[in-house]
Parts: sequence; C-alpha cells; structure tokens
Amino acid sequence: HCFGHAIESATDFAVPHGTAVVYGMLLANIAARRRGLLSKETEAFMRKRLLMPVLPGGAPRAGFDAAAVVEGMKKDKKRTGAKLALVMAVDSWLMKRVTDLDEAEALAALSELRG
Repeated sequence: HCFGHAIESATDFAVPHGTAVVYGMLLANIAARRRGLLSKETEAFMRKRLLMPVLPGGAPRAGFDAAAVVEGMKKDKKRTGAKLALVMAVDSWLMKRVTDLDEAEALAALSELRG
C-alpha cells in the first residue's frame, strides 16, 4: 500500500485504488528483489501469475510522475524516520517492513516498472 497510496495521491486519484495497490505491490517486489530479499524467480512469478492478470490493460504503463510518487511516500503514516517506509514480500512468502528505503531505490523501482 505504501507505493499504491502514493500513486493515488500523485495522480489525484485518476488511478483507482485497486489498480494503484497492484502497481504498488509490483513496485515493492522490484525493490525487494533489488535488495536481495526476493528472488528473481519469485518476483517474476508474482508479477506474471498474480499481479499482472488483474491489471486493466495488462501492462503497467500508468502515466504518473515518479518524483510525485516519492513525495507521496514521504507522507506515509508508516514512515518514522528520514527514509521511506515500505512493506515488501520476501522469499519465505512473509512480509517485511523496512524503514530505510532510499528515494533512489524508490525511483529505480518506478523506472524499472515503466520499462
């Protein structure tokens, strides 16, 4: 939800809540993979089999400003420090809350998602 709520805010709610949450889950998985917490195989499975099939139009090419999404993440209620907070999946299929996500990591995930 961290990325998802920020996407809603950044698009002035033009991206519906459910779609934004799915985008957010895709982004959190990318960030987790880049951190080595989620394997490439698990991230691909979740993307192809669980998340992409529920997106309208299939491909995650939403038109939202990456910098505005990061600004929205700065307002997340789970944020406690100077860095960004994010809940992400790990290879054990559990969830992990991180509070040390750099803006650069968030921007890199957004860039990767947009291809």
